[in-house]
Amino acid sequence: MNTVALSSGSSTSVGVVISIIVMTYLAEMDGSLPKIALACCACSTCSGAIRTIQYLLHGVAGIKTYYQIQE
Repeated sequence: MNTVALSSGSSTSVGVVISIIVMTYLAEMDGSLPKIALACCACSTCSGAIRTIQYLLHGVAGIKTYYQIQE
C-alpha cells in the first residue's frame, strides 16, 4: 500500500464533501451569480472525485493513473 497516495486521497475526499455542502447551499439561492458559482463548484467537485479515485487506486491496488512531478 502506498500511504502517501492514500493520505492524498483522503484529503481530496474531504474537499469533495465540503464542495457538496457548498453546492447544496448555492442550489437554494436565487439569481444568476449563485448558479454560475454552482456550475464552477460542480466542475471542481467532479474533478476532485476523479482525483480521489485515482489516489485510492494507486494507494490500494498499486495502479498509478496519474503523473506526479517530483522536485
